Amino acid sequence: MQNNNRILCADDFAYTEGISDATLELCQSGVINATSVMIESPLIEHYAPLLAKYERHVQIGLHFNLTELFSKKTFSLPALMFSLRLSATKRKQIAERLNQQLDQFETHFGKPPDFIDGHQHVHIMPGVRKIFLRIIDQRYRTTAVKPWIRQVSSSLKQTDTPFKVAILNLFNLGFRTQCRKYNFSCNEMFAGVYSLAPTTAYKTLLYAWLHRSPKNTLIMCHPSMEIPMHTQDTDTIVKARLQEYNVLRHLLRTRRLPENRNRSEGQPPGTSST
Repeated sequence: MQNNNRILCADDFAYTEGISDATLELCQSGVINATSVMIESPLIEHYAPLLAKYERHVQIGLHFNLTELFSKKTFSLPALMFSLRLSATKRKQIAERLNQQLDQFETHFGKPPDFIDGHQHVHIMPGVRKIFLRIIDQRYRTTAVKPWIRQVSSSLKQTDTPFKVAILNLFNLGFRTQCRKYNFSCNEMFAGVYSLAPTTAYKTLLYAWLHRSPKNTLIMCHPSMEIPMHTQDTDTIVKARLQEYNVLRHLLRTRRLPENRNRSEGQPPGTSST
């Protein structure tokens, strides 16, 4: 694989044992070079030290969560998607949740996250993004190395669900510009969005993202090993996760990604903040 500064990021680390074990294996084998962590998970105590071993060649980010049931203060995703202005109480709760998750991340990993994104992309939602950027700016404005932030603008061509991509692109409008106003860098492009149907030809999509995406593209993935039956009740994309893991493990094991680290500048590989 050519050194084209693409980032292959496994989302949802610590959500389940299967996801965490798969991510650790893919970190060890050099298949992925980034992962974002669900820091509120009760599994984090066990898995954080295991993941920290790979911090020299894998970027470790915060997967900001507002919708999964790790906490009593959960939010409805549709409410976040379609509310242009949230109540003062909800805005305060979002700010508290973000600060708490950043505190937990820094406690477990001993440093700020390399990057920050959102579970179900909540960080770009209209009622969330200003709070999200304000809190991150307050925390990291004066730090030597700032986290970079995921933006989710994708091509309509490299997916089996262009409608879903178009909706994400709509929600993402203006987000990168707002990040730059706070001097936070973003990935240039985003890929990895598909229907998550188990019948999808994921191998074909993955190779298109890896070989046809522009430089500095962040490619999202959701791999998992076998998941216990009791977990499958809450994880609705189990079969897609298993397929992704099998494709990543078998197709890319001998095709290591480059060591895409640019932490001295607080930026995703190959990008600039301007």
